[in-house]
Amino acid sequence: MPELPEVQIISEGLKARLLGRRIDRVEVYLPKLIQGDVDEFKAGLIGLTVRDISRKGKILLWDLGQRLLGVHLKMTGRFSFCPPEAPLLKHTHLRLGLAETPYEARFQDLRQFGWFRLLRPEELAAWPAWNELGPDALNLDEEEFRRLLARRRGRIKSLLLNQAFLAGLGNIYADESLHRAGLHPLRLAEDLSPEERRALHEAVGRVLALALAAGGSSVVNFRDCEGNLGHFQMEHRVYGRQGQACLTCGAAVDRLKIGGRSSFFCPVCQPLNGPAPRDGS
Repeated sequence: MPELPEVQIISEGLKARLLGRRIDRVEVYLPKLIQGDVDEFKAGLIGLTVRDISRKGKILLWDLGQRLLGVHLKMTGRFSFCPPEAPLLKHTHLRLGLAETPYEARFQDLRQFGWFRLLRPEELAAWPAWNELGPDALNLDEEEFRRLLARRRGRIKSLLLNQAFLAGLGNIYADESLHRAGLHPLRLAEDLSPEERRALHEAVGRVLALALAAGGSSVVNFRDCEGNLGHFQMEHRVYGRQGQACLTCGAAVDRLKIGGRSSFFCPVCQPLNGPAPRDGS
């Protein structure tokens, strides 16, 4: 699933292609992609101009003046640009025609979990998908992070994946951040020392910055809007590397399940006081 760095890269790619462009055609081939009435969605977009595109967590928000367009890529959603006459790629579910522009925007989604929602600007504050998100992980200072941790209990890995706590992190960047901070994924948030909380905050910021600089992680099918692969997967220290040597100490990377999700960690760099439960319970 695209996480914060990948969604940020998509946001920047969309802005480069779409700012100032007027939408003059909307075609939807997969109705379930649209939250709300499909005909109203199409009619509401026609004639609007893209003023800005922002991001919070993993959600993209297009500013169209009279309307806002929320987009979630979910597991395999991606945008591409090509001439209107170009053949449709498999799993293309939406097309946006752009006035006086030699290309159109297309949305592909292999797993079909992505979604679009058209809102009026005054509806944003009451939209749960947006207002229930926690602070964005890319813009969180250390003091705010410490305040958030002080109010929460539970395993630190589960907490990092909770979008209501901190928006944007998923499995990849939670695992990579915990490794760089030297924290076992089963550690309890309430037991972290001030030094460990500081280390985790620094690790999250460092990992996200490195991932952005590398164009994101192309673990499954991620590509940016121009079709380029990311390269941060080449720098993963633990994620997806079960049984391989930890790039920090050389010990074998281990894996356990927490809340049904795989967590990769180094048992030497990320020790846990007492045995870690193997079933993740």
